Amino acid sequence: RRIFAIVSTTSIPILAPMKVEASVDPQCGGPDWTPITPKTGSLFHAETQMKDHATFLSAMAKLPDVIGLLVGAGTEQLSVPANVRALGLSRQVERLYPAADLVVSSSAFGEGFSNVLAEGMSAGLVPIATDVGDARSIVGETGRVVAARDPDALAAAVGSEARMPEAGRQARGALARARIEKLFSIERAIDATARLYQPA
Repeated sequence: RRIFAIVSTTSIPILAPMKVEASVDPQCGGPDWTPITPKTGSLFHAETQMKDHATFLSAMAKLPDVIGLLVGAGTEQLSVPANVRALGLSRQVERLYPAADLVVSSSAFGEGFSNVLAEGMSAGLVPIATDVGDARSIVGETGRVVAARDPDALAAAVGSEARMPEAGRQARGALARARIEKLFSIERAIDATARLYQPA
């Protein structure tokens, strides 16, 4: 008997790692609001509590010099601190990643393979996640993983990465992108699946 592990991957092509701040709607921030941190999630799905917007928003309230982008159906109805832009449903999330520096997943439970982490990392963003599901295996040494439901720990992680010199943050983002290309590319999953059907 042979056992194969076929890892999950992003459901979209590897995103181009480019910064295009001017292409983002002004509601996302201005020249005095950097860096920008996107977090995606969907408020009106069954996993609403799982995504734990409350912890993310509490953490962001402690970081007035950092902008957060909260994207997903219903997020525009949340009460958010002044430095968070709740953008609601977006069909083109990939256009927001290039304007950001960090990607955050604050799920409290039930998370499997976090697509938002993989997608953000593929766009060259530094990942920050709670220790839920596959977060550690996705992030590796390229970002930070903190305890779930801990706004102080999440704020400390985001603040530390956000205040890092730009060159250092870009270098970490490049490592994050390289990790996705190496371990979680669609090509890797296809190859693993093909090997499953090869004769022993």
